[in-house]
Amino acid sequence: MSATLGNFRFWITLIQWLLFWGCLYGTGGCSSGLPRAVVHGEVTVDDLPVERGTISFVPLDGVGDPISGPIENGRYKLLTTAGPKLVQISQPVVVDKRKEHPGADASWIEITTERLPPEYHSNSQLRCELRPGDNLQNWKITLKADKSKR
Repeated sequence: MSATLGNFRFWITLIQWLLFWGCLYGTGGCSSGLPRAVVHGEVTVDDLPVERGTISFVPLDGVGDPISGPIENGRYKLLTTAGPKLVQISQPVVVDKRKEHPGADASWIEITTERLPPEYHSNSQLRCELRPGDNLQNWKITLKADKSKR
């Protein structure tokens, strides 16, 4: 069964890359004519990769749509429009699990809370400028107080 699952993952990954590159070069249905930017990089909190989270890029100039995508194992990659962006980073953590309903066949759902302070997501002051083409943007977040300053 693992060979079948491996083949399935291969085809899903291949389709995602084909759509990604097709959209980047204007042949995959992205016909807005706006300059495209690929943004990718690493997100760390206290020097550790963010295992699971979300990163969003919101146009500050009103050109293009906001876009969000997953952070997995500290890495992300998104296709958006070039220009100045507001950046929002979220890192939910599981604090509890509950059954979806009282029935015997109920699925468990995760209850999460936000790990990062609002200045990284809902009240973000993070900014970047994306140029057409490839953009490397790493985000290093420090939450622990620097003991050397005490």
